[in-house]
Amino acid sequence: MEFEDVIVWTGSIVSLVSFSMKTMVPLRVLACIASALFIWFGIITGIYHSVVLNSALFVFNALRLYEILQVSRAVKTLKGEPSEFDWLRDIARPSEMTEGELIFRKGDAPDGLYYLDKGTVELSEIGVTLNAGTVFGEIAFFTDAGERTSSAVCRGDCRVIHIDESTFIDLYYSNPAFSVSIVKLISKRLMEGRIKPPETLHPASQPVAP
Repeated sequence: MEFEDVIVWTGSIVSLVSFSMKTMVPLRVLACIASALFIWFGIITGIYHSVVLNSALFVFNALRLYEILQVSRAVKTLKGEPSEFDWLRDIARPSEMTEGELIFRKGDAPDGLYYLDKGTVELSEIGVTLNAGTVFGEIAFFTDAGERTSSAVCRGDCRVIHIDESTFIDLYYSNPAFSVSIVKLISKRLMEGRIKPPETLHPASQPVAP
């Protein structure tokens, strides 16, 4: 077997193995290794379109790996306390909101996670007031209804950080420390009675008014 064949077969095997990975870090690492091998193969054999393609793939996977590792370092020490989620301000742009402004309405489809960086938010239907440093909006992702269990309204001027759904899901499944922290936070709120079953954890019997 020629040396070029060894490289391309090794790259193919590594690429195949990467698809069997269950978590993102090893998948991205193996994808980078496979791309590097295919770049090497393309240079040796003069197949330059392969060099261009795999160079782009290498950069893309390396950037995604860097982002994942950055977030992993940020969440690895979390213990489920809301104040320990303040690193979320580093991955999303905050929005300034005013008194009475609606963040989301009960019955809305969950569109992400929220972090209250400044001010006070009231969860109207359950009579709960949230202060700065609090994560909220996570409950809707873990109910059968798949919808917001309460409306969130600003009480005074607020600064709210919205983590979109795709980012939240990516964080939840790719970072065990973050997912455990979210589960601990939900458990804590259940223990404190801040989540009121059963009516708020099941689909509403009446349509939500626009």
